[in-house]
Amino acid sequence: ETDRFQVCLPLLESGDRAVVCTGLSLINQDGKPLPAEEPRAHWFRAVWSMQEDENLEVWERLGIANYLATTSNVIARTDWLKKKPFRAYRFNHDYFFLVDAALRNQLHVVTDSLLRYRVHPTNTINSAPAPLLKEMLQMNLDLYRELGGELRTDAALRLRFHQYCRSSWNSVSSLHAGLLQTVLADLATEVAPDRLPQLIADLDVEELNHHPNS
Repeated sequence: ETDRFQVCLPLLESGDRAVVCTGLSLINQDGKPLPAEEPRAHWFRAVWSMQEDENLEVWERLGIANYLATTSNVIARTDWLKKKPFRAYRFNHDYFFLVDAALRNQLHVVTDSLLRYRVHPTNTINSAPAPLLKEMLQMNLDLYRELGGELRTDAALRLRFHQYCRSSWNSVSSLHAGLLQTVLADLATEVAPDRLPQLIADLDVEELNHHPNS
């Protein structure tokens, strides 16, 4: 839309956020509005309704669905893109980028629909399920690796990641949480027997001073 940059650029220039996305208007392969009865239109309406839930943070919404949808929806500062380039995924390069930015509190979402998103039979998301499901698992394992030791020293990041992971169990963006747990269990079996107790023993974080059920 003609006023997309006029809305988004001042948000970047303010310095509060490094990445901005907006709402989407869905169009078909002929450039016409996607009929409301189309499955993808129904899916987008459902996931964008999360924006109305003030109890959900942007990283929690992204845990449930990649409702921002596409690399075309990303406007970011140059320094951030150099530091956080898109990864070489087939499906999830925008998804990883957006989740990472959100977890670092660097993503702002403008709810107005300022971008037209074309939905057609050759969208990559319409391929066979196995490659997408496996890449979703890889993406989330890569998030664990990316955040790594930062989680031990950054309480705010730990909270956001906890909230993201909790919401991802209800993912409608092809993350199979049970399979993710299966892979994590396999990783745990590959660690030396004394390593897991040592990782836990080395934890020195504020949460250990509070009973989780109090």
